[in-house]
Amino acid sequence: MNDDRESAQRLVHSLKGVSGNLGAMALYTVSSDIEHLMKQGIEVSETLIVELSNELERTVEFAQQVLNREKIR
Repeated sequence: MNDDRESAQRLVHSLKGVSGNLGAMALYTVSSDIEHLMKQGIEVSETLIVELSNELERTVEFAQQVLNREKIR
């Protein structure tokens, strides 16, 4: 496995863990799916990458709203 692939796999694993801890289950699910594919050596589709990006964006936006509402930021 090359360095880029290893880095990507570590990143998606970390994202899966953080999203699970936060209860962001849609992000957790897509992260888990990608991690599984990567461990199997299967190429991750562009569609799944876009889904990950969209879920990450939604999760960050939601977290920002909560932080602003609670004045934690």
